[in-house]
Amino acid sequence: MRYYTMESLENVALPPVPKGDTSEVILMPDLNNCIEADYDARNEIISGQLKLLMEMYMPYNFSEPIIFLKEDRTSHAEFWRFKPPLFENYEAMYNNGGIVSHISFSNSRVPLIFTAKSPKGIRTVVVDTSVVNSILRRCITGLKFTKIKELDKD
Repeated sequence: MRYYTMESLENVALPPVPKGDTSEVILMPDLNNCIEADYDARNEIISGQLKLLMEMYMPYNFSEPIIFLKEDRTSHAEFWRFKPPLFENYEAMYNNGGIVSHISFSNSRVPLIFTAKSPKGIRTVVVDTSVVNSILRRCITGLKFTKIKELDKD
């Protein structure tokens, strides 16, 4: 199976979202940044459009919305907390930033979407190639994918 890291593009500039498992409404003077991105790894949130796609691949409860509301209350952007489950049945190598670069799985029951955690505590969202293909066929923005190489077993 081929897997990729899913990261947000560096030019995504959404304001910080409070951590936790509660819904939030955040007032903003302008929503242009919210329209330009569907994923923000720093805040662990995804857009409503990306949420619909992720629900097809991952039976996950997206119950905590984050609403960015324009200060004059004329428009809003809907996001959802996104925390794929940790998966631990793998061996991996990490780059200097703590992101997965090489991986090998201990069994064949690997989820299509999961979080890998480096020894430094850096969390990486890992997605199967079928998920990447589905995302790329849609107008979902603000994402970059990097192929994870298979770990050589000598």
